Amino acid sequence: MAKAVVPKLHLTTPPNQTHSNVAETKRMDCEVTSYHVESYNYMADEGIPLAAQDVPKIKMKLPSGDAVEFSYSNARLEYPMHSDGSKKIYPAGES
Repeated sequence: MAKAVVPKLHLTTPPNQTHSNVAETKRMDCEVTSYHVESYNYMADEGIPLAAQDVPKIKMKLPSGDAVEFSYSNARLEYPMHSDGSKKIYPAGES
């Protein structure tokens, strides 16, 4: 899965702000954005597999007397796909 990237900001100087503190405002805006991007990247890379490990196993006994156990493993975030796995699903207008 591709990592999210901090977008480049194109800010204009607000009416009450001087050019001397515009650079500071841009830096602060990028820092605020980077926390969200880093949080998403952590969730995508490490958070989902860790969350799957925390889901308790489900144990069941079948009418035949056999026992089965269900658990999650190797959970990961992927691009949306058709149910048959044949191709990716894109937003409208893309192919």
